[in-house]
Amino acid sequence: MPQPEVLARAALFVTHGGMNSVNEAMYAAVPMLVVPQGADQPMVARRVVELGAGLTIRTQDVSTASVRFLAERLLHGPRFRAAAATLQAAQHEAGGYRRAAGELEWYLQATGSAGRPALVDTSQRG
Repeated sequence: MPQPEVLARAALFVTHGGMNSVNEAMYAAVPMLVVPQGADQPMVARRVVELGAGLTIRTQDVSTASVRFLAERLLHGPRFRAAAATLQAAQHEAGGYRRAAGELEWYLQATGSAGRPALVDTSQRG
């Protein structure tokens, strides 16, 4: 599924809280209901809540009623959409992959690492 295209039209995103999914929701300024499953997802969910762009619920607390209740809060609470829009603006102003590549190139030039091959320790291969 072309998630960015769907998010461009969405009013709400129910997600597991993977970093890529959350970044795509921020890019589209869509509030999130995060249902973390593992790894870094609980931390990402907490941060989404801290930033005001969504709510979170534990997997074991998911029910039709709980999801409906939280979705209604997200859809009708203007502060969630406002926070998501603020994050969208910050993300766009950050410069995206072009700025990231530029920063890496600047660092390599500044440290004299540009053009030198990376040292690889082959003794650690399994």
